[in-house]
Amino acid sequence: MKDKIDVFIKIQKAAGTSLINYIASNGQGDIEMLDHAYCYKLKNKNTGWMWSKENFPTFDKYVFNNIYALVRNPFDILVSYYFHLSPNFTRSVSAWDFLGNDGWNHCNIIHGFKTWREFLDAYIDPNFEWHLPPMKKSMFSFIYDEDNNLIIDRYFKVENINELKTFFYQRGWKEPCVLPKTNSTTLRPLGKLDFFYKPEDVKQLEKIWEKDLNYFNYSFY
Repeated sequence: MKDKIDVFIKIQKAAGTSLINYIASNGQGDIEMLDHAYCYKLKNKNTGWMWSKENFPTFDKYVFNNIYALVRNPFDILVSYYFHLSPNFTRSVSAWDFLGNDGWNHCNIIHGFKTWREFLDAYIDPNFEWHLPPMKKSMFSFIYDEDNNLIIDRYFKVENINELKTFFYQRGWKEPCVLPKTNSTTLRPLGKLDFFYKPEDVKQLEKIWEKDLNYFNYSFY
């Protein structure tokens, strides 16, 4: 019987594409990475894909030995979520609020968002039906089960990438873990987080993300 292997679950806008490439190039068969998948089947109401209501891929969490995740401050992720650009679209850019900024998983096109403010207000609004409902609870929704329980055994932070490098070094991987910027948000305007959020926004998001902020030790400030 084949031994169970370890797995990373990809979190959007948290260096996941770079990590996939690193594992694919240096993997030794003891670990793999799942690209945006849930351990349960989403309800049909989901509109996560751009042109259909197909569900995201699913996986059986029990076939893996350990489940890991690379995470990032959710306040940062949400900004990159809005400013994410798809390589399948072309556009001319004159400002950072513009039609054609498709957002992660095409959320801006699905919902018709034209500004960051529209995007943020809709996300915070508990009555707004988000294109991918689990994301309304957590920017890390891929590592939760249907009952809102975390399924990971360990996590690493983008902000402390040396811990991830040590992890692979201790596993005996020959090539050092280097995560170049891949699929990054190139049109995000420069500025600190308070450029994007009002104090009342922060308070509301702290309530929505209370579990994540406490567990992963993140804060706006």
